[in-house]
Amino acid sequence: MEIDHFSHEHRLTLVESENNISRMCTKMKCKACQKFCSVPLYACTQCSFYQHKSCAELPTEFRNPFHLHEPLILLFDADISFPCGACFKSCDGFYFHCEVCNFDLHVDCAFLMPTVEEGCKQLKHTTHMHPLVLVEKKYEVVNRVKCLVCGEHCFGPCYGCDPCGVFRHQPCAEFQYPKVLESFTHACPLALQTRVHSFCCQACDTCMMGICYHCERCLFYIDVECALLKSIKSNDGKQIKHFNHRHPLSLIEKFGDTDQVYCYACGKGSIEPTYVCNKCKGDFSLHKSCAGFAPKIYNVLLHPYHPLTLLLRPTNTNQVVVQCKACCGDCSDLTYRCDLCDFNVHEKCTNEVPTIKYQSDKHLLLLVEMKGTKANCNACKKPCECGSSIIRCLQCNFNLHVWCGPLPYTIKHKHIDDLTLVESPVEDESDDESHCDEFYCDVCEEDRDDPKLSIYYCAGSRYVAEVSCVISEINNTSARA
Repeated sequence: MEIDHFSHEHRLTLVESENNISRMCTKMKCKACQKFCSVPLYACTQCSFYQHKSCAELPTEFRNPFHLHEPLILLFDADISFPCGACFKSCDGFYFHCEVCNFDLHVDCAFLMPTVEEGCKQLKHTTHMHPLVLVEKKYEVVNRVKCLVCGEHCFGPCYGCDPCGVFRHQPCAEFQYPKVLESFTHACPLALQTRVHSFCCQACDTCMMGICYHCERCLFYIDVECALLKSIKSNDGKQIKHFNHRHPLSLIEKFGDTDQVYCYACGKGSIEPTYVCNKCKGDFSLHKSCAGFAPKIYNVLLHPYHPLTLLLRPTNTNQVVVQCKACCGDCSDLTYRCDLCDFNVHEKCTNEVPTIKYQSDKHLLLLVEMKGTKANCNACKKPCECGSSIIRCLQCNFNLHVWCGPLPYTIKHKHIDDLTLVESPVEDESDDESHCDEFYCDVCEEDRDDPKLSIYYCAGSRYVAEVSCVISEINNTSARA
């Protein structure tokens, strides 16, 4: 029996008995599946071309549940190797191809039907054609593969497809990814691309295999970490994937009264619920309250040049004291950092917004409470004292005392009339020194820190406000200017 087959220029002859082939031929590989030949098979003895009978009779057109858009066409090219869209391994031989989507499946994955043990937790994930099964204890198996969402090695509870050798961290698999999102890194909306492929993230310049967000028009690709700017959590909240650590973290809710668990984010010990890395034998941990902070942020107002990453504080290294670029205080709590620029800022200071214009500086200035002592006023050359309010340019390290800087002349306050910036003491205070509330602030209802500093004042009602007590009103006024 002979057939014409698209994969070869000559007719192929059916061989059903080993007596009809030479001993040398038994060591030849099937051109379709790249496995050693066995009968029955089709052969072209003229070219030493062989195919298993089952491979030669594969359908030339096939619809697969993993790719429902278009039918897949059976192809063969002996000169190329391609990544399979299911198992992502490089394969040779016959493969199914979609010309419209440029999508490929090798034959084994196309017809693979996995078996699932009864009672196992399953998940139908958009990135794989088969149901994924939660693997609880197969650390020796999953530790050899990488999660195709975050690109890190799998460890601990993971969802996997054993026949395909495909796994995802539990939080990476269970997280509901938005289909479209906005990002500071790109002007256009970014769409979720669930087909796993190799790409280079254009935000952090990391090359990886996995899913991503992309802009098709601009050919812009960004990994999940840089797009979401937050950690992702499993459905039960007992595991998270924090992108500042390569392994998933497991929640431990209770510790002994004497067990102080160190947090790599805030640098403090506590017995509060904590996420711990079992793979690192507890050498990496985050308090539950700290794990909710974004591993990476983009703050175009305070640091427009690069993303800021949550600073980690390992216990086995000497702690280097860094200074917050906003308030000049020591960063001993949650801190974001840019290694390229040696730029550090307290998490609490990331909400500050520069709004004040000053003619001698090209940037907007920030009104902030001084926490350190390592800054001098560029106008009067005197030190800016800790606890005082200063006007500061983070990019230029330019500082001004509030009484030396460009404060707005009038501001709106909850007081009925507008408040006006005046020198202190005001005339009423100078004329009546016997009053015990002579240098009193009506906002905080306490004595003023320094009676010589400028104040905001309403002459009609003798209402006095220290500058430090009306910072929000000053910022709002400057922003409208």
